Amino acid sequence: MSEKGEDRKDKAWKYTKKTEGEKYFRCVFCNQTCSGTISRLKHHLAGTPGGMKACNKVPAEVKKEYQILLKGFKDDKNKRSIMLREIGAGIGGGNDEEFVSNQSGGAQPKTVGPLDKFVFSEPRQTTMNEAYKKELRKDICRRIGRFIFSKALPFNTVNDPFWLPMVEGIASFGVGFKPPSMHELRTWILKEEVEDIDTYLLVHKKAWKQYGCSIMSDGWTDGKNRVLINFLINSPAGTWFLKSIDASGSIKNGSLMLKYLDDVVNEVGEENVVQIITDNASNYKNAGTRLMEKRERLWWTPCAAHCIDLMLEDISKLTVYDQTIKSAKQVVKFIYGHTWVLSLMREFTSNKEIIRPAITRFATSFLTLQSIYKQKQPLQMMFNSKQWCEGPFVKSHEAINVRAIVLFQRGFWSDISFCIKGVLPLVCVLREVDSELRPAMGYIYELMDAAKEKIAFNLQRNIRHYQPIWNKIDARWTPQLHQPLHAAGYYLNPQFRYEENFSNVCEVKKGLYDCMDRMMPFDDRLKADIQLEMYDKCMGDFGSRLAIHSRKIRSPASWWERFGEQTPELTKFAIRVLSLTCSASGCERNWSTFQSIHTKKRNRLEHKRLNALVYVKYNSLLRERNIRRNAKKLDPILVEEIDSDDEWIAEVDDPIFPSDLSWLENDIFEVDAIRNVPIECYEQQLSTRVPIRVEPLEEPILNDEPILDGEPILDDELNLDDEPNLDDHNIHASYSPPSRRRNPNDDNSSMGRPKKKMKRLDMLLRNEENVNHQIEDLTLPSRTNALDNDDGDDMYDIQVCVDGYEDE
Repeated sequence: MSEKGEDRKDKAWKYTKKTEGEKYFRCVFCNQTCSGTISRLKHHLAGTPGGMKACNKVPAEVKKEYQILLKGFKDDKNKRSIMLREIGAGIGGGNDEEFVSNQSGGAQPKTVGPLDKFVFSEPRQTTMNEAYKKELRKDICRRIGRFIFSKALPFNTVNDPFWLPMVEGIASFGVGFKPPSMHELRTWILKEEVEDIDTYLLVHKKAWKQYGCSIMSDGWTDGKNRVLINFLINSPAGTWFLKSIDASGSIKNGSLMLKYLDDVVNEVGEENVVQIITDNASNYKNAGTRLMEKRERLWWTPCAAHCIDLMLEDISKLTVYDQTIKSAKQVVKFIYGHTWVLSLMREFTSNKEIIRPAITRFATSFLTLQSIYKQKQPLQMMFNSKQWCEGPFVKSHEAINVRAIVLFQRGFWSDISFCIKGVLPLVCVLREVDSELRPAMGYIYELMDAAKEKIAFNLQRNIRHYQPIWNKIDARWTPQLHQPLHAAGYYLNPQFRYEENFSNVCEVKKGLYDCMDRMMPFDDRLKADIQLEMYDKCMGDFGSRLAIHSRKIRSPASWWERFGEQTPELTKFAIRVLSLTCSASGCERNWSTFQSIHTKKRNRLEHKRLNALVYVKYNSLLRERNIRRNAKKLDPILVEEIDSDDEWIAEVDDPIFPSDLSWLENDIFEVDAIRNVPIECYEQQLSTRVPIRVEPLEEPILNDEPILDGEPILDDELNLDDEPNLDDHNIHASYSPPSRRRNPNDDNSSMGRPKKKMKRLDMLLRNEENVNHQIEDLTLPSRTNALDNDDGDDMYDIQVCVDGYEDE
């Protein structure tokens, strides 16, 4: 058989050899000649009837392989024939005979064996057949829509990763599929899903043992004032939901809180736990401190995202920020509170939104200010347009006030510019520490300093403008967020350790030594102390050319894995520190799922099954998120969609959770039962964070350029030093020395940075193109440069719910 026309990519060709003239091919095992297609050789190898004598020298494993292969071909062909007959039969009605006639009419394809469906193309169906299938699909889609509408499911339910496999599975079964009953869902199906999730847990347990892990505890108060606490485990393998408890009667009891945390440590294994992260509430702090006394190897660490949100709250109380946010809220509430105005705004902004909901209340405020500023020109054009002047709101008192703010209010736009300049670097830090993709422990110490430097630089180093912001940051950073683990991570990060301006001050060394003393047995501690000299002096593998050039390419933990073989004790310690997260907000992010576990309304389901249901639901979503994260760059501080009752649209005192628990009462497991709830302040509730993903923020353009994309604006708008009303903004507090950690021998003041320092800072604050080409470890991915401010707004796909409808 000639090679011409044959598919030489078929694996069976490797068992052939050519004959002279290439007219035939022979079996490599028995040398028998084959003059047919490659399918005949497959039958020859499998020992099945197919035109050739069975091979008597073929190895057993090859024979079995092709027997299975040919059986699969035969099964596929039979299924295809059945499906064609079923489609031809239709679902009933007067068109059945006509459709069958069209399907069976004409010449039949020539059959050449089990591979005929790969040799021949699909026969072209008649126009009547296509029209029938189109109507048939329309009818099925309406049935699906009817179910979704009747259950009030969101439209993006069909984007769920489990949706398409479900539909395809039903279609592949064909006519006669019997859907699962309520009893099946609540018994063997749920049981097998739990077992499947438990299999995935083994991957996490392996990472816990190798890299250590963080126990994240976060709580929230539901609509009935019950306090629910959730425990999750974070490691380089991702986040894992462990359990949820009702702590309404014990949230203020330090002893019971200690018991809850201690039980989780026992469940995970003390040898695997490096730290416990909670928010900064006094009850958690008391329990964490007592746990450290009992468990001498682990740390209690306050949540960095919570601390940064408190910083943003403090800054928002400064007069200029408070007044600007109030004015911006007035504009946003008016626009999103009236469907006609919202539609007109989208017409002028090309369907771009001016609300950017984030994981915290105050991050939402400042990101929304940024979005409003981006749409400055479209908003001004809208309120000056013919459509507006002829619209129904032109004489409304509220509309007149909002229009005056956008067009005529003195300093409104320049104040927004000022607020963004002074806060956006801190919001970028929030994004970094809240990301689960890249552990932040090796970066947060430098991130906070870099953010302060960037704020001062943005505000043109005018001490009247940046010092009050610095004071608010220092008030939270020094007593709450600054921890020994943060200092150890900074010291062990090769990206910073070998810089000329590395802050090798006493507090950094003390943090490192405290961590080594606490986390390591004495013998290992002694060896690691000796090995630390090799790291400090860049000796051995640490000084190799490859190690030097990959300091800022590899993630810190993977760098130690690659070049730390000569210092095993120090390397193990460094990897456990640098693999840690800094935030408990991965405790995810919408707790309406978990309140249903603790309700008293469903007596028909035992508590064990309810826990299993949420265990499957939550960890399935976490696994899906880990998969998506590897395929797309995500912004962890932004949420997917705007709540119709977001505080920027309507004032809401408490979150309102769905009261309909039928999905649990009826034992129905709905994939998308978690719905967004209003974002509230941490102090009013233990935690209500709703993080999700969107593309990253952009870096503000400094000095005499607009901060954000959009039209050029007048120079005097950005010349904040000349703004006559700044004295009234309460933004110029008395000067106090900067809190930047400096080497006592460094003569440079914090406001007189050497050029190398600014160069390093600029590198830290921008996204380098080579990040995409970094050498990454599979379980410890490399980290992009801190405070990455690249613009992803054009890729920001936001959904808004207004008046009960969702506009995509």
